[in-house]
Amino acid sequence: MSIHVTVYGAEGCTKCTNTCTALRLAGIDFDLVDVHADA
Repeated sequence: MSIHVTVYGAEGCTKCTNTCTALRLAGIDFDLVDVHADA
């Protein structure tokens, strides 16, 4: 089973950074979507 996650976050957000770090350490693939970026 493969898990893929989308993280919606912002640059400088500590919680977002911690979430991405935890996902990397767990070997879970994820996309990071910057909520402040233009669509």
